[in-house]
Amino acid sequence: MATVEKIEEKLLKMINQEDPFAIALTGEWGIGKTHFWKNFYKKNHNEFQMNKYSYVSLFGIDSLESFKYQIAINTHDTNKKTDNFLSMKKLFSYIKDKIHFPKVEIKGFSLSITQTMINSLISNFIEDTVICIDDFERKSDKLDTREIMGIINFLKEEKKCKIIMILHEDKSRDLEVFREYREKVFDDILKIDNNLSIIKSIINNNEVIKVYERFYTSMELKNLRFYIKANKDYKNIIDLNKNLSLTSKIRILENILIIRMVTELEKVELKTEKGERFYVDEDFLLKLDIEKDFNKIMALSSYLNNFTHFYVLDDWGKLILQNLTEYEVNNEILEKLIKEDLISEEKIQEDEEFDQILDEYYSLEIKPNFINRLYDIGIKKARRIKINNIQFLYDLINYKDHTLATKFKSEVKEILNNYLEEHINHDTELRKFLKFNKNKNDVFARFIEEKITKHKNTPNTQNILTEFLRYYEGRGSYLHSEEDINLDLISKEQLKEIIWTEINDKLSRRRFIASIILHPTFSETKREEIRQWTVDILRDRTSDNPDSKVVIEMWLKNTNELKNLEEYWLK
Repeated sequence: MATVEKIEEKLLKMINQEDPFAIALTGEWGIGKTHFWKNFYKKNHNEFQMNKYSYVSLFGIDSLESFKYQIAINTHDTNKKTDNFLSMKKLFSYIKDKIHFPKVEIKGFSLSITQTMINSLISNFIEDTVICIDDFERKSDKLDTREIMGIINFLKEEKKCKIIMILHEDKSRDLEVFREYREKVFDDILKIDNNLSIIKSIINNNEVIKVYERFYTSMELKNLRFYIKANKDYKNIIDLNKNLSLTSKIRILENILIIRMVTELEKVELKTEKGERFYVDEDFLLKLDIEKDFNKIMALSSYLNNFTHFYVLDDWGKLILQNLTEYEVNNEILEKLIKEDLISEEKIQEDEEFDQILDEYYSLEIKPNFINRLYDIGIKKARRIKINNIQFLYDLINYKDHTLATKFKSEVKEILNNYLEEHINHDTELRKFLKFNKNKNDVFARFIEEKITKHKNTPNTQNILTEFLRYYEGRGSYLHSEEDINLDLISKEQLKEIIWTEINDKLSRRRFIASIILHPTFSETKREEIRQWTVDILRDRTSDNPDSKVVIEMWLKNTNELKNLEEYWLK
């Protein structure tokens, strides 16, 4: 497969050789054949050995005479700013538009004397010229393909012209006729198959060009106009705020490319692993649910050929989809995204590290320090509470190094536990922490789920306080509450709130604390945990209020770290 650069090199060599020629420049619809040629001419016309050039589009031309006229009228000097043929072209136009010669009619045949004169002039005028003929597949049905082939061959053989005809061969309405004459008329067929370099030259943005390359490679979508429009969309969004992080810019562009592809293509029909068929369109993207539509998401990911992993609309995606379909922007969402722009350069670096590890794993081409890099990236992901694939990392580490795997599991659980302790009142669904969990043996997902379940079953803090106060005010006598309260489910945060609650007799806070630890419904294991939590809570208090350190430390010493409370409770 020849590169664009190689095609340019060959074209220039052919144009500057002595022999005339005719070539067909082909490629997929929208691949940028016209853009390629015009750019080629712009860069190289000063090196042409021929100094006459004409570009003519067949679009709208309905006769051979008009075709020849356009070739002549569009001819100009390649090496000079002024058009040496301007006066002659003005003459053509004047004769054609202003002078009305009579027609000669012989037995039903009519001939315009004007047209005859012009064609005679043109025949003498057009020679030793580089001629580009574009839009062959868009020609009028009145313009016969055989006649076009005839004039191309005439210009090549008799007028020593060099002809470049641009067409999408497979889209030609006269495909069979073209193929019939192709070998007779054309000396060569040059096909533009890879236009990535053309796309890159137009976009001219080194910052995100890798995203375009990745999309081009993944989707094999070569339509130049698509990338021009996508790039315009991208610039319009980015211009709203010049200080967006590179990560956000990448996410924006990824969304634009996918959404524009979906909106421009006809409905794409996909099939899940279970055989369920579905269509991908704007409505599908808007309604996509991570948990309910997991199989569809996997099918979409396969269709996208891993351009992005597990694509669903994020806030940027929703904003972009609205802009492309409704031609407006939700300013509230936009302001939120611009204000937050939470994704840091550190995050994108982590994602790239993880993608590199996945590439090594799937390609079976492992680089040095693989296991240690697995450990490091897993810890980084856990700290950002991105635990998808952490079980996968753990399994790989465990296969190689059991000790390191044990350390990894312990550290990740500690990170998750600390996060849950702080946020669990707000995030009580597993999906908040784990988007995809098909592995039932995922120890980290199970850990989170157990914590969430325990939290949901934990009694209300006010109910726990009421239960403790009943025992405290009863001075040790205990009657079971009518409510079924499992005090073993109390959390450390709840205990802290209860210990420092306002009680009527502040002098008796010590007695109140003792009554909590000695509450008869605690299991012995939980009672020991409550005792240790209480010691920690009291010592934390000395940090918040240093003046209290003396009395708290003295009490802890006298009670042997709150282990000898029965005697105190009876006082």
